[in-house]
Amino acid sequence: DNGLIFQYLEVVNGRANGIYQEWYPTGQKKLEAHVIEGVGNLAPVSEDQWIFDQKSYAWDPKGYLEAEISYEKGFLEGLSVYYYPSGAVKKTVPYVNDFIDGEVLFYNEEGQNIGKSQFRKGVREGLSYFHGNKFAPAYTEVYENDLLMNATYFDLGGKVVSHIEEGTGIQANFN
Repeated sequence: DNGLIFQYLEVVNGRANGIYQEWYPTGQKKLEAHVIEGVGNLAPVSEDQWIFDQKSYAWDPKGYLEAEISYEKGFLEGLSVYYYPSGAVKKTVPYVNDFIDGEVLFYNEEGQNIGKSQFRKGVREGLSYFHGNKFAPAYTEVYENDLLMNATYFDLGGKVVSHIEEGTGIQANFN
């Protein structure tokens, strides 16, 4: 409606092949990705069929980089990185063949590690923890094949509020 470009897609022989870009109504870039296959059309039904390759980038409406997401021939592959508006790393997620595989790490804006979740081929496996902050309390959890086996949950004051032992107990969920 404002006359600015909303989307751009490179097409070869009727197929999506090349750069895809999208902008906010303000003209600020929103997305940039490399498409290697799919219908060469900007309709949402076509977009759902595109196959991505290389790094894709997402920005917030103010122009701050939000994420770098790595693809290899349509599969999530490599390290995806999410950012705070300040540019500091917020979270890293390792992918292998479209599955989270390894340690998902969480950071505060000062760059300190504040949490971790371990995955093996897309399922939680091993220790997950969050140190807590003024908005969310601390916890530790241990998973076996995506089943929560042991956990300790704290309130904002550091007092234990719930336990899980050998798969039995109450999982605390703070919203």
